[in-house]
Amino acid sequence: LVPGYEHPEDEKKSGKAKPTKLFDVEKKVDLVKLWTSNVVGSQELIGAGFKPALFDNKIYVADKNGLVASIAADSGEIIWKIDLKIPLGGGVGIGGDQIFVGGTDGDVVALDASNGIKNWQQTISSEILSAPAGNGDITIAQSQDGRIYALDAQNGEIRWQYEVEVPVLTLRGTSSPIVIGNTAIVGFSTGKVYAFSAATGDTIWENRIGVPKGRSELERMVDVDGEPVFSDEILYAASHQGRIGAISKTGRALWYQDANTVLGPAVGSNHVYIVETNNDIIAMDKNTGIIIWSNKHLRYRNLARPTLANGYLLIGDYEGYLHILSEDDGGFIGRIKVDNSGISAPLIVDGKIIYVLDNDGAVSAYEFL
Repeated sequence: LVPGYEHPEDEKKSGKAKPTKLFDVEKKVDLVKLWTSNVVGSQELIGAGFKPALFDNKIYVADKNGLVASIAADSGEIIWKIDLKIPLGGGVGIGGDQIFVGGTDGDVVALDASNGIKNWQQTISSEILSAPAGNGDITIAQSQDGRIYALDAQNGEIRWQYEVEVPVLTLRGTSSPIVIGNTAIVGFSTGKVYAFSAATGDTIWENRIGVPKGRSELERMVDVDGEPVFSDEILYAASHQGRIGAISKTGRALWYQDANTVLGPAVGSNHVYIVETNNDIIAMDKNTGIIIWSNKHLRYRNLARPTLANGYLLIGDYEGYLHILSEDDGGFIGRIKVDNSGISAPLIVDGKIIYVLDNDGAVSAYEFL
């Protein structure tokens, strides 16, 4: 395993590359803080941060030591908090009226979203480094050893599983599955994305996003580790040292563009956005994949997954800054300091409200002025 998510940070520490210094930005857009809640502990980085979740006007968060909490989205008040006493690895997933977390010992745990009571716990074959997902009937979890498990959402029993042959060398991390109706979509370390029937496990289609190139195993790594996005009946998925692709719901490729990322894309009305492993920010035409603009001013700042909010592109970094960019040209139009610990987790957006989970485990809510 290669801890590929830490690549920019590792280069910074080794002296090969230094984080780009920030320059002053003329604020055209600003955010005001509504509240902060210190609810869980350290978000020691594995993969793309501990993914928080929003459901029924509540924010759900977890940390690496097994704390899981629910807080009111409008006030930050803690509704419930539970210590599972198991090491966790990927954040929180939603399905029906339950939330799910996965552990580095292979545990999948289902909690009642309203009160945090544990409904069931199931152990699968290997560590889980991404948030499980569900549809109320089936819960899907991916393990580091290349397997997908479909668990009964009511009792955790294994309904079906699917396994791919894992390459000799892979990044330490896996893509979070997404479940759309009765279809489960999963990216693998092989560079392929699969669509399964959530009920039966039958393969609906598969599509190769990343094509291995080069002679060494390191050069041939093409993991799809970022969570895919389904928007307007089209799936967008990207790979490490490979490509980003737009795929129809039948599995047909609409376009590919060269890309190198371990984070999921952001999809807007006209553009698709990615953060590459060197932290260049790239915008592509949503219909063709043609590159529209790139922003190279945040290189090696350990950027988090890009997020769209209120017509702007938001990206957190390792020093705790939240950068606000224009969707149209990638120019900086604002910046706020959230916390010194840094931002690794994906942001949550609900209208004009942005929820940020920092690396110290605090959740803050901001609103556009």
